[in-house]
Amino acid sequence: MIQNDLSSMNRLWKGYHFEMYIQNLLSSRGVSFYGNPSIFSLWKKYTATGYDLQVKVKEGYWIKVECKFVLKRVYHSWFVRDWLSRKASIIVSNDPWKLSYADRKELQRRGIKLLTPTQAYLLYHLLN
Repeated sequence: MIQNDLSSMNRLWKGYHFEMYIQNLLSSRGVSFYGNPSIFSLWKKYTATGYDLQVKVKEGYWIKVECKFVLKRVYHSWFVRDWLSRKASIIVSNDPWKLSYADRKELQRRGIKLLTPTQAYLLYHLLN
């Protein structure tokens, strides 16, 4: 999908497609996980909840993952509302550099990993 097409899509639709991309990446690699529904109308009911996915690592241990698709700078107020309020230990974003240095450091201070999809996939393999 080209950039202009993404710009015209609404925020929820973009988030949905990014989350489904992550779910498809995991399922195509045989990763065990629980995620939000894949039907958009059902998926919308799960927005603004604690996390998007639970990924199974090592014999029954589950990691909570939040997916964030961003095209523009993430303002601190958005960061507090939409990122810090989640109960995830990993946040997967298409562009972690859209967060300010201070906000990235705050995630680090709280022990929350901020990763790209590729980094998250590699981390999964390191943990198993």
